Amino acid sequence: MVAVQRISQLKVGFNYCPPGASASANPLRTRRGFNVFLCTRDRSNLMIFFNFGWKFIDVGPMSTSDLRMLSLNRFHLVSDCVERVLCALTHCEKILAPFPYESDSRKFGISEVFKVLNRLSTLSRRGTLTAITGAQECLDIFCGFVVTPELKNELTHVVSSAWSIAADDLLYIQKSGKPKLETDAKGEMRLGRATLSTPPGQVGLPQLALNKHTLRYLEIIARALEENEPLLLCGETGVGKTTIVQNLSSAVGSRLSVVNLSRESDPSILLGTFHPVDIQRELVALGREFENAFG
Repeated sequence: MVAVQRISQLKVGFNYCPPGASASANPLRTRRGFNVFLCTRDRSNLMIFFNFGWKFIDVGPMSTSDLRMLSLNRFHLVSDCVERVLCALTHCEKILAPFPYESDSRKFGISEVFKVLNRLSTLSRRGTLTAITGAQECLDIFCGFVVTPELKNELTHVVSSAWSIAADDLLYIQKSGKPKLETDAKGEMRLGRATLSTPPGQVGLPQLALNKHTLRYLEIIARALEENEPLLLCGETGVGKTTIVQNLSSAVGSRLSVVNLSRESDPSILLGTFHPVDIQRELVALGREFENAFG
């Protein structure tokens, strides 16, 4: 916090002497054009910065008209789907508003809309974009985190309405539908809406019991993998989260790194750490390798 406080006092043309330094010491002086920006969702814990001349700007969510304009300009291939996606977004937001614990109290925004439209563009290029698959993508992005069955049913109804399809059809796919799994000689695995490249000789997912429950989650994960989207799987111990990811990684020939984290985990597990090195010892070993190779 001290470092941040010091930075916050630096302004163009403002000389700042660190605490404890003599008046004759060289002060810190910022370059012209130097600025510090701080971004946060909640400013209630940042009241200390009021004492250092920070200007607060509340950045609200983008309006629907602006979101529509940006979407139409960026996603020409699926421009006819933009209005349906925004309609589904608006209705889902209204339904989820009284349930902040279901949506982490965060409003949907441009990232969710663009994620859906990017997925729809992929399906369109592949020739598999329909009202059903479009509605499924909206459900995965806008409602994938919802765990309450009744709430999910209500969201399914409004999404199906936005895509002008029967709610019963979409509910059947969500609850009883079994995504089709196919592999071919070209090295492709088609899993419902997802298509992934596989190494030669790979024959599906032999280590998994491919019931409708497993295939449904495999399809959701495969779509995120296909679009290079980060994904967080939540569930009780033993429901198959790790097993599904391990088998899917093996099927597509991707390297999987597993890191077990707990409350006692240190950030260095993910970020790495520095170790002191005896440079002379390292150079001696390198010299021996050089002599063995070229001596």
